[in-house]
Amino acid sequence: MTQDVTTLRHCSACGGPVDVEANFCPACGTRQIDGVPREPEPVVPTPDVGPPPVVVETPVSPAAASATAAWLVIGILVSAFVLVFLALLTARVLLRDGHDAGAPLARPTTAGPAAAAMDRFAPIEAGWRAKHAHVAGEGAGADSAGLATAAGDAHAWIDVNSRDLDAAIGGVPGAAGRLYQQLIDVYARRYAVLADIQSTATAGGTGPGAAAGQLAELNRLDSQAAGTVCAIGRVMTAEGDQPAAHLASLGVVC
Repeated sequence: MTQDVTTLRHCSACGGPVDVEANFCPACGTRQIDGVPREPEPVVPTPDVGPPPVVVETPVSPAAASATAAWLVIGILVSAFVLVFLALLTARVLLRDGHDAGAPLARPTTAGPAAAAMDRFAPIEAGWRAKHAHVAGEGAGADSAGLATAAGDAHAWIDVNSRDLDAAIGGVPGAAGRLYQQLIDVYARRYAVLADIQSTATAGGTGPGAAAGQLAELNRLDSQAAGTVCAIGRVMTAEGDQPAAHLASLGVVC
């Protein structure tokens, strides 16, 4: 085949004839630009990416599952045994250090209705005893004015505290409620006796014999109140409380 020599040039790489308008040598493939031969661009092979690895799960045999469950049950039983052992050990230490092993443990104060009402009543009764002591002290002397003043003061004190008394022990249910009503009646009787003492003292009567009957009545009413308080203590015991913890401030010996 005949080619025009003016349209050909030599490849500088291999020396073969190359058309002047050709970009690559037909013999060696060298790129032809402005007559400057260039090495063919290397072809970077694409890595062959295979399929993702397959994760093979090892099945758990029934025997292994049973063994795991058995160990779990054993662990629970051991934990329960340890807890029971610690509880028994603690109870034994309490008996050794703070209690007689042959005596029952003291029951906690549960503050049932009877005990709760007594906690409210005791401060009022303690206040009355202070007033009564003042009246008795004045009644033992010969000062009628002092006795009248003391009786009038105690009378007014009951009048002022009657509402608190009703709020403290009124409405208690059951047997304790009936006993607390007796205490309210005792206060009503005290109130009337104090009025009689004040009247007698105001009229000039004092000293042994003048108000002796009324003063003795106050003492009898105090004894009646103490007996009622002891009866309420027995109700506390039936309700699971310890009476001594609630009667200590009154000094009542039942």
